Amino acid sequence: MFAWAQWLSWVYDKAMPDNWRASSQLAGWRSTAALYARTLGAHPRADLTVRTFPDGNHNLHRSPTGGLREMIGMPERRAVEGDYETMAGWLEEKVGAG
Repeated sequence: MFAWAQWLSWVYDKAMPDNWRASSQLAGWRSTAALYARTLGAHPRADLTVRTFPDGNHNLHRSPTGGLREMIGMPERRAVEGDYETMAGWLEEKVGAG
């Protein structure tokens, strides 16, 4: 079985941008790891893809801090660089070209 807690710990410590790491303590990555272990871990063919976008908030808009006040006060919402291309590439890989 895949070690979800170990993987999420690595993501939290190494792959997450600093602005996410500071605000994500409320997200409870340990409970997320337990959920993944119960659901994805129970299915040998389960597939999970994770990509982080520096300077992106939870909605994948460009945001230096990712904070709620910052998001509310945004005069315009611009997608992080590579967001759409990443989603399109993932869909093409998993579902196939349409």
